[in-house]
Amino acid sequence: MEPDKRPEEPIQPDSPLLEQKEAFKPASRSARIKAWIGVAAMILLTIGYFYVFYSGQIINW
Repeated sequence: MEPDKRPEEPIQPDSPLLEQKEAFKPASRSARIKAWIGVAAMILLTIGYFYVFYSGQIINW
């Protein structure tokens, strides 16, 4: 036996279910540089916090 098949309603062109896709536009060079600087700063801060915490230097503050 086949499962009950319901007829699908056609999607209207102005329906919110129909996505309006824009053309892909890559980020600018300056935006990519700023993003990588942010990633590097996050990694350095994380390493710094872990170093201070696990070395025990936080106790001396």
